[in-house]
Amino acid sequence: MTYWRLAPPLIATLAGLGVGCRDQEPSAIGHFQSTWVTEPEFRFGNTPDGVYFTRPLARVDPVRNRTLVLDGMEVSAWTHTGDLLFVVGGEGDGPGEFRRPGALFVHDDGRFTVPDQFGARMTHFTANGELLEAELGPRRTRISFQGFPLVLASSKDGIFLGHPSTPAGLEVDIPGATRIDQQPVVRVQETEPGQWQPPEPLLWRDIRNRTQDVNLGDGSGVYLTQPFGDWDEVVFEPGAVVVVRRNRGPGAVDLVEVSATGDTVWHRHLQFEPRLLTSQVIEQSTEEMIQSLSKMPDVSVPRLRAAYYESLYRPEYIPAVKGKPVLTASGEVWLASTEVADTFSVYYVVRRGTTNEPPRRVLLPEGMYVSDATSTHVWGFLRDDTDVPYIVGRRLVEWSADSPD
Repeated sequence: MTYWRLAPPLIATLAGLGVGCRDQEPSAIGHFQSTWVTEPEFRFGNTPDGVYFTRPLARVDPVRNRTLVLDGMEVSAWTHTGDLLFVVGGEGDGPGEFRRPGALFVHDDGRFTVPDQFGARMTHFTANGELLEAELGPRRTRISFQGFPLVLASSKDGIFLGHPSTPAGLEVDIPGATRIDQQPVVRVQETEPGQWQPPEPLLWRDIRNRTQDVNLGDGSGVYLTQPFGDWDEVVFEPGAVVVVRRNRGPGAVDLVEVSATGDTVWHRHLQFEPRLLTSQVIEQSTEEMIQSLSKMPDVSVPRLRAAYYESLYRPEYIPAVKGKPVLTASGEVWLASTEVADTFSVYYVVRRGTTNEPPRRVLLPEGMYVSDATSTHVWGFLRDDTDVPYIVGRRLVEWSADSPD
């Protein structure tokens, strides 16, 4: 049987609340400390020096008032006003080069690290962009967990954190195979140069309802990410992992932070207003996916629609948040909500380590991809009218009824 692994398009419409201009009071959902909007301030990219962004990841160095951007095989450093400071990287296996960079970590002293090839190498740079070290990771030794290769995302003090990479076909019911419903977050520690302890599970994440098996009945099919799935999401940083558990009940979310030593350092339960998954939202999701998949060769649209709908996970309530959480320089967790507010995207912002401080609610321009935030700005990228991405830093402004339009 031939199968493809595809990701679904973003769902454009969810049952949500309407929010108007700044002279109209935003409707409250759940219990929030405050609602914030943003104003455009910083925007840069596409320089005469030949730096052109495709899908950039921006991380802020607030002490030095600069932004570092990982895009493709390069890391570039910029002032917040858009002056290019330096560019490092390039494709290759040489010192300071990358093959498949997966993240960018900025340390307090300005150093920055790029994990490469799922943990085969961690490349460290000084604050000025000089190469410090290319640290070889356990992935290079083909270390695995129960036969599955590891995706290692971060390291600190010789400890790497990550998770096994499980085939999508094992996350659904296949005759003769045992379905995988849980996936561990593991740590791997170096005992001596080039020698690694076996991967040790720190916690287990629920991955049920993550993969959709669209079997077209003619020997072909496609694996998709369930658009309304409520599996656990994880995000790593050196020495810690934050887990978002989305299956805690209607509108409920749990946040759990675990250190590299396996200690739970923070746990937070959040309750947002539950939203029913309506037939209108399901129909919209179905039609968006059918439009995307119907471009595949020799696909019968009626059969595709029936197979998609049959394999669609349809909970009673839409999960309150979606996608991976963002850990920011401000010490917060930014969660993309499934709330829709006119032309805004809505984020719920939680301060790490707090157990009772209400979250903030932040309205952003629709289509903005958030990757970092400080106490004054949120950073990410937006595409212009010609679909060209630019890094943007938007000033955070607390909403009030007296705010200007």
